[in-house]
Amino acid sequence: MAPEPNNPLRDDESPSPPPQPPIAQTPGPRVTRLQEIYAQALARTLRANSYSNFAACFPTPAKHVPASLENVWRQLNAKLEESAKAEFEEILAERNAIAQLNELDRLVGEARARRDAAAAAGENGNGNGEEERVPYVFAPFLEELMRNSQC
Repeated sequence: MAPEPNNPLRDDESPSPPPQPPIAQTPGPRVTRLQEIYAQALARTLRANSYSNFAACFPTPAKHVPASLENVWRQLNAKLEESAKAEFEEILAERNAIAQLNELDRLVGEARARRDAAAAAGENGNGNGEEERVPYVFAPFLEELMRNSQC
């Protein structure tokens, strides 16, 4: 369909902004850090469940069949670690956390780039590269409150 002669929009122009680029499902810095922190917390949790602590809960089997109890402890820790990791991955998928954190990284990067460009150009409001201080919104209210309380 060819554009009408009176129509100011051409085929390559659109009144809406271009779509955002797709957000990769590969972990960005925030996702990577979240996964590192989770792995560290899980490792500490599993270390806290030492064999000596576990054996103290089951003194009779620890005394009579320590090898079997240690095998049960190892299986329990392996299952706990496996299910915790699976549940964490499920939560990430359910909440679309990887894409959302990657989007946050992108937005923060864009904001930093704009801030740096504005600082370099000296466009922060007062022309000398410093941020303009905005007066506190409630200053008049607070001044009146202070005057009235001094009576």
